[in-house]
Amino acid sequence: MLTPPSDSINTHFCSAEEKKHKELEMEDTKLDNQQDKNEEQAEPIKTPGLFQTIFRYSDATDMLFMALGTFGCLADGSSTPLIMLVLSKIMNKYAISKSFTLHDINQVNPNSKCKFIDSMTLIYVAIAVGLGAFLEGLCWVHTAERQTSRLRRKYLWAVLRQDAGFVDIQQGSLTTYQVIPNFLMNIAVFISSQVVALYLCWKLAVVAIPALSLLIVPGIVYGKRLAELGKKIQEAYGVAGGIAEQAFSSIRTVYSYVGENRTSKKISDALERSRDLGIRQGLVKGFAIGSAGIAFVVMAFQAWYGSILVTKKGAKGGDVFAAAVCIVTGGLALGSSMVNMKYFAEAATYASTISEMIERVPAIDSEDQRDKTIIDVRGDLEFKDIDFAYPSRPTHMVGQFGIQISGGQKQRIAIARALLKDPRILLLDEATSALDSQSEKNVQDALDQASVGRTTIIVAHRFTTLRKAGLIAVVQSGQIVECGSHIQLLQNEQSPYSIMVQLQQTSAEDNEPSVILDSNDDLSFTQEAQETNEVSEFQNKSFDQHTRANKHQEDDNSTPSLRHLIQMTAPVRNQTLLGCAAALFFGIIQPIHSFCMGALLSAYFINDHNEIKKQTKIYSLAFLTFGIFIFITSGVQHYNFGFVGEHLTKQVREKMVSKIMTFEIEWFDQEDNTSGALCSRLATEANMVRSLVCDRLSLLAQVLSAAIVAVIMGVSLSWRLALVIISLQPLIIGSFYTRGVLMKSMSKKVLKAQNKSCDLASEAIGNHKTIVAFSAEGKIMKLFTTTQIGAKRESLKQSWYAGIGLFVSQFLTAAMAGLIFWYGGRLLYHDNITYRHLFQTFFILVTTGRVIAEAGTMTSDLSKGTDALKSVFMILKRKSKMEPDEMDGVEPEKLNGDIEFKDVYFAYPSRPKQLILTGLSLKVEAGKTVSLVGQSGSGKSTIIGLIERFYDPLNGSVMIDGLDIKSYNLRGLRSQIALVSQEPTLFAGTILDNISYGNENATEAEIIAAATLANAHEFIR
Repeated sequence: MLTPPSDSINTHFCSAEEKKHKELEMEDTKLDNQQDKNEEQAEPIKTPGLFQTIFRYSDATDMLFMALGTFGCLADGSSTPLIMLVLSKIMNKYAISKSFTLHDINQVNPNSKCKFIDSMTLIYVAIAVGLGAFLEGLCWVHTAERQTSRLRRKYLWAVLRQDAGFVDIQQGSLTTYQVIPNFLMNIAVFISSQVVALYLCWKLAVVAIPALSLLIVPGIVYGKRLAELGKKIQEAYGVAGGIAEQAFSSIRTVYSYVGENRTSKKISDALERSRDLGIRQGLVKGFAIGSAGIAFVVMAFQAWYGSILVTKKGAKGGDVFAAAVCIVTGGLALGSSMVNMKYFAEAATYASTISEMIERVPAIDSEDQRDKTIIDVRGDLEFKDIDFAYPSRPTHMVGQFGIQISGGQKQRIAIARALLKDPRILLLDEATSALDSQSEKNVQDALDQASVGRTTIIVAHRFTTLRKAGLIAVVQSGQIVECGSHIQLLQNEQSPYSIMVQLQQTSAEDNEPSVILDSNDDLSFTQEAQETNEVSEFQNKSFDQHTRANKHQEDDNSTPSLRHLIQMTAPVRNQTLLGCAAALFFGIIQPIHSFCMGALLSAYFINDHNEIKKQTKIYSLAFLTFGIFIFITSGVQHYNFGFVGEHLTKQVREKMVSKIMTFEIEWFDQEDNTSGALCSRLATEANMVRSLVCDRLSLLAQVLSAAIVAVIMGVSLSWRLALVIISLQPLIIGSFYTRGVLMKSMSKKVLKAQNKSCDLASEAIGNHKTIVAFSAEGKIMKLFTTTQIGAKRESLKQSWYAGIGLFVSQFLTAAMAGLIFWYGGRLLYHDNITYRHLFQTFFILVTTGRVIAEAGTMTSDLSKGTDALKSVFMILKRKSKMEPDEMDGVEPEKLNGDIEFKDVYFAYPSRPKQLILTGLSLKVEAGKTVSLVGQSGSGKSTIIGLIERFYDPLNGSVMIDGLDIKSYNLRGLRSQIALVSQEPTLFAGTILDNISYGNENATEAEIIAAATLANAHEFIR
């Protein structure tokens, strides 16, 4: 009876468009233009209030929905007080009458308003409350979706309008909390509870209501502390998550520089702080939940004072009891609503930030109608006395993926990183492609020096890069079609190489854009039909092998290992046992407390006043003991399970990261294994496994102990009534389950559709400069609107489901109370039960049933946890096709650098029917430099990837120093190979951090030497 009311709606609302995207686009453009004009003419305006800030972009339709939803919240929140109001009359009549029928009541008092206490009154209350709950669910879900959709659209449009410098320096996130219905419902519970309490027994209310501060203050204090810890945990994990995201998105760079262990160590160190904060959060959470035990202390006072009112003031026992319950219920609801205030503050902060962005007029505004529109552009450009520096670049931080530095600078840092590694084999995949001519010459001279004594393979795009190469290999259609030096290959004017060089020279003479050597011009030779047939057959064979391998891999990882999970918690077994014991004792309190509540109610109707005082004193002391006991057991329970959970979460994340970074590149190429998807799984699935093992184990122990004790006590008191109530429990549990599940999360289809729009927005903001350069803002907005259409349809369905779910749960709760008391009245009439046992059985089974019902809403999380567990162990149990720490592999101390490709066939696993290499053979002597040229898609970069062993060939072999590359220890092999790719990846951090990634043991002098050699030292200084 003293459990806080359930949240009606506490959902993260996010939905699609309400109107067609063309109309919305026109509307947004008009609004934005009008805002720009208004900002120029408007005088300074006052700072908007809290709710005005949050609902700034709502329209008339939203206002109507919010008004109806608020009315529904008020009706929903009034349910418990109204039920207690009706039950107070029933209780009073049961104490003086054996039968609860209209006829018997009229005989007792013909002039009484007997219809008020008729059992049908509860049905009427149920219908009214159910309809209110329906409006609450339908209207608030619907308007929240409309407003967040509109806000996201306006926000994205505003960001796309900004100048590039502004976007470079912005950091932040868009988070939406929708707790208004929950807040309004709790406020309605508080107000209606106090009104009913004053109506039933104002003398008790005026004394007890001031004590409600004891219920509110601890909740606010602990809630604030929990919020602070939650924010710190999020920030702490954000560090680890950021490291993981960069590693997964740049996995080729990590593998190439053998940075797996370093990355795992960084993530593990970052997770330490998150774990420590999580343990502290568990303790605070335990005390926060335990502070609800103060409700028992308040009830103890009311029980004692109520006995005085009954014995000395002539108050009715049912009125006193119902008023006491209403007062405590209202206090708990008020405490819950106060906790929600922090969400209002956060929402207002976010809304204010978003509004500033939406209303910000950029220095370079593409929508300014006053600017001159150029119809015909000749292309004459002139710069006059320009001073410029990139915004946000006072520091030497390169930004995530090197976004804060130019492409040429990024390339030189990558070259310095490779040179610092001092490799035996140097792979340059268009390493100078991002440099200007002068920088390219300087860097190329440095690379020529660095190549001395090393086996070097260059993928080049300008013939000037190839002149000094000892051997030039022309790659075409996956084969080497000719080899030789630059001079040798030019002797045949009809050779593919000669034709490419001639095209580039012609372009240079005509002042046209340089024709690169890997152009898409058709320079291929005619292939024989027989060769084509052989390739086709090989393609089909490779596709079948790839399909069977993937299917076998999925079958092997279909069943998660619970035994292995238990082993992971073995080091914290003692904490697990302590947490379970505390949860068992915590659960037992609920039915025992309900037993005492029923006994207290019946005690108020004893004729002997001394006996009333004696019994109420006993129950008051019992309530006081319950409060202390709950505070202690809750703290012990949540601290220990928090300790176990954080230990498990850290272990799962560490093992997942370590295991993921042993997988072959092919695995990362799959659509489900993008860096974003992996980071999301790392963040959410580890928490779900923690919740499955710890939170659900705690809840299971708590619910089982409560259910067993409640059933035993209920059957012992009145087996007839107990069986009826127990038979009705599935309906109550089902209604609360429906309510909880529907309010807790949106459908998978909605989330998937929303993820598409979020991904599009993220990519758009990340490529802001490109979009602005091509004036593609309108096209992006149209795509963004289109991606939200599917989510809108599903979200509208959810709003109806939410309303119906709330209606059913609230209606059944009130209606069943009427049915139970009607049947109890019949038993009382036939002397099959005493009113004391009737009240006790009702409170024990109904309140415990509600606890079980609310716990039942967790089964959806249980299902998610099981899916997460399966997903985690699919990763942990998966065997990589290229084991990096193969013990039988040859550990090369120092490679000579001889490389040979023997009749190599290769197709990327993501495109198994499209062969890239078709019988390629190539030999590179140690210490020599070989340049690869050819049209785009001919397989040049693929050759580089096979040397790094990012992939294995379908047929043929890649040999290094006379051994098949597969026979080497993979990490040992990669430690002697350095790669500079066409689009090098830098990690967030300083320039020094990125260069030293090539050799973490390098001295400062070595780092400076490498930077100087790469022509990067000047701009770094």
